Order: sequence, then C-alpha cells, then structure tokens
Amino acid sequence: MAFMDTPINLNTGALTPEQINLVFFHLPMELTFVDEQDIVVYYSEVRTRVFAREPGIIGKSVQNCHSPSTVPLINKILDAFRAGTKDSVDYWRTNEG
Repeated sequence: MAFMDTPINLNTGALTPEQINLVFFHLPMELTFVDEQDIVVYYSEVRTRVFAREPGIIGKSVQNCHSPSTVPLINKILDAFRAGTKDSVDYWRTNEG
C-alpha cells in the first residue's frame, strides 16, 4: 500500500494523508502550525489566500516569517500559548474597495 493510501489513526477514526489534505484544503480558513520550538511545520493550501506563504517557510522560525515590526506581537502570542491563556489566534481581515 502506498503512503498516500495508508490511513493514519486519529482519535475518532482514520484518514489517509490525501484525505487529510483535502479536508484542510476545503476548510474556509487558512491554518499554520508552529511547533513547540517556534518552527513552522505546516500550512494549509487553500483556494484563496489572505497571507502569502511559500514552501520555504517550512522549517523556519515563525518570527523569521514576519516583518520585524510584528515580531513583538508574534512573541506575545507565543507567550500566551505557552502560559495557557490562549490556544488559538483568530485574525479577521476585510478587503475594502
């Protein structure tokens, strides 16, 4: 059985990697996963992107993926995650005009 056909056991069932990719692709949001070392390890492919992402960000520090002026905010968010006061960040952006 090829890797993409091999189900991955999850808490409430099993999905193949291809099925997982399809789920993330069709969610009406963008998702980026940063590990406990602040390294970007995943971002979802979506039809319409709000924030540009390149494959080269995988394996980089999340702070190095943002402009220097936003790094203090990024660090504040990460600190809140570590402290347990937040477990997600929602960012809403409207396109006007």
